[in-house]
Amino acid sequence: MTRLLTLFGLLAMALLPAPRAYACSCVLAPADERPLAGTVFYGDVLRREVAGTRATYVVAVERVYSGTVGPVAEVHTDSSGASCGLEIPASGRAVVWAVERDGRLRADLCGGTHSVTEPPASLGEGRPPSAATPPASTPAPSTPPPSPAAQAPTAGTGALPVAATFAVVGLGLLVTRRRR
Repeated sequence: MTRLLTLFGLLAMALLPAPRAYACSCVLAPADERPLAGTVFYGDVLRREVAGTRATYVVAVERVYSGTVGPVAEVHTDSSGASCGLEIPASGRAVVWAVERDGRLRADLCGGTHSVTEPPASLGEGRPPSAATPPASTPAPSTPPPSPAAQAPTAGTGALPVAATFAVVGLGLLVTRRRR
C-alpha cells in the first residue's frame, strides 16, 4: 500500500502544473550590450513607481552622453530583477543605459545601468540635458505588453485531468484490494 501511495504521489508531482518560474539571463555581457543603448545619461533617481509587473524610474538628468534626454527622464523596466528589471535604489545617483522603444526609454538589468556616486570618466564630459523632453512618438499604452516569459506556455498544461484519472484509478485499486 505504501508503494502504491508513493507511486501516485510521484505521478501527481510529475503531471500537475508547476507555477511559472522567472529568471533573467543576460545573453550579452553588459560591456558588450552598451553600444546597443541609444541613450546614455547620468542623474539623480527621484523615485520608483511600480504598477503590476512594470516599474518606472523617474530620473533628474544631469549629463547626457548619448541620445536626446530632457531634464527629467522616465525609464521603464520590469519590476523584478528576476525578469531582468533594473535593480537600482529608488533614490541616489545612477548611469542609465537605455533604448527607445515605442516612444519610451527602456532599460534592463543586462544593459549596464547601475548606481554610482560620480559618472565614470570613460563616458567623457557629456552635455547638459535638452531644454525640454522630446514628445513621445506614440502614446504610452494603458497596459504594458506581456513579457515573453508571460507568453510562454506553462509546463504541465492539461495534466490535471490525467492526474485526476490516475487518482481515481488508484483509489479504485485500493478499494478493490481491501475487499479481497
